[in-house]
Amino acid sequence: MFRRAALILALILTAALHAQLPSPQQFLGYPIGERFTSHQRILDYFAELTKRSDLITMRTIGETYEHRPLVLATITSAKNRARLDAVQRNLATLANGDGDVESLVQSTPAAVWLAFGIHGNESSSAESSMMVAHTLLTDPAYTALLDDLVVIIDPLENPDGRERYTEWFRRTTGVTPNPKPESFEHQEPWPGGRYNHYLIDMNRDWTWMSQRETQARVAAYKEWNPQVFVDFHEMSYQSSYFFPPDAKPINAHLPAEVEKWLDVFGRANAAEFSKRGWPFFVAERFDLFYPGYGDSWPSLHGAIGMTYEVAGGGRGGTAVEREDGTILTLADRALRHYTTAIATVRTAAQNREQLLRYTHAAARAQIDAGKNTFLILPGSPNFDELIDMLRRQDIRVDMLPAAASLRATRIDRGAVE
Repeated sequence: MFRRAALILALILTAALHAQLPSPQQFLGYPIGERFTSHQRILDYFAELTKRSDLITMRTIGETYEHRPLVLATITSAKNRARLDAVQRNLATLANGDGDVESLVQSTPAAVWLAFGIHGNESSSAESSMMVAHTLLTDPAYTALLDDLVVIIDPLENPDGRERYTEWFRRTTGVTPNPKPESFEHQEPWPGGRYNHYLIDMNRDWTWMSQRETQARVAAYKEWNPQVFVDFHEMSYQSSYFFPPDAKPINAHLPAEVEKWLDVFGRANAAEFSKRGWPFFVAERFDLFYPGYGDSWPSLHGAIGMTYEVAGGGRGGTAVEREDGTILTLADRALRHYTTAIATVRTAAQNREQLLRYTHAAARAQIDAGKNTFLILPGSPNFDELIDMLRRQDIRVDMLPAAASLRATRIDRGAVE
């Protein structure tokens, strides 16, 4: 009886402690969406949460070419945090198609990775990352889910591009933002904030891993092998909101069951948007086909990879007037991304066991499928770069120890030689 009372008291004290965590508005001194928050202040906010709560940790996984840190925040329960190494090992075992599936499923939380702002001028998602973290740490309805989940938050994937865009906007806009789309603050100059320092679109780089930001992110991904990966984007300010199901065709190398999961998460988001009277669309424009995207690369590695797109983009600023006369604000955009992020977390917790089984089954399907060996002649164009890229992607590369005669099909001609 005494031990139970002590446990209840500890839970009450923990809830009270986390309820005191500052909201983004309290910490920043302005409501989310009133202005753009700099990369450093976003990191400062996550650092403050980490200082005050034992449910969140921050880790620097690399830095940009302009020497800004790339940071991940990990949020989970105290129970999971005490055995985080074992959780990562279990998730790796499932992602490799190994182990006693049922035993692992019963003892392992699912991992949900929320990635904000790969395109720097799609600026609202980094604002919403702070709102998501605060809710997960303070709302009892969500802290109760953390035994079942590890939530990884990448608050800003492309700091160099976003700072290029937001600094230009600060210098351009007046004291009061001008929502007229023809005003100068809505005419972002080349090269804009979409790209990183070397003007690479990093949402096309997951396969090639040409940029240090991508390399750092892929290395961290392999430590977690998440079950759900969401990449938050923006599109034309005249549009509304997109979430899966995706446009067809779907990449043929993905398990057929992925479409079921896209529907599950899509319906959860649709319910939240319908409740609020917010427009959205699905199954148009945005594909799950090209393997280098931030949704399709994780999907090819056993996750449910998804892109969420809100109206805005480089012409969105902090407020812009649309053709129908409505004003789209930065606060509107951040709130919509926050809403889908929270719905995704909740849906993942509700489906933890099935998602873990999906990761294992997706790996087994690849392992048990037909295997091909590709022969590449040393000295071929870009030979060293190709081998380096294959190895970074954990693709096995060996050298024949001696000359050999082999029956092979030239993939550039389809002829057997």
